[in-house]
Amino acid sequence: MATTLPPMLALFWMGIGHYHSRALGLAVPGCSSYRNLHRHHIVFRSHQGSNALANLTTLCAWHHQRGVHAHVLRCTGTAPDGLRFELGLRPRLPALLAYGPGEVQMT
Repeated sequence: MATTLPPMLALFWMGIGHYHSRALGLAVPGCSSYRNLHRHHIVFRSHQGSNALANLTTLCAWHHQRGVHAHVLRCTGTAPDGLRFELGLRPRLPALLAYGPGEVQMT
């Protein structure tokens, strides 16, 4: 069963908790930005995605706006440990890079 954020925790997620989730490594592999962080719904809200914790992750503004919403980066799976990232998306061609859960370790 998916866990949905209670209202007070949702406010925390939008503030300080958002930063802490990024510090735990929920982000695009290789990205080291800790500024201008955005909440990202893995399944978009416009596609009936929920606010369940398994559907939320944190991306830097650049990867969120210039990657996901420009259709050159895709994040799929279940947060926090089951995310797959595909980078360099192109029409009718495979992604240039793909990282599955646990394939990239950030130190």
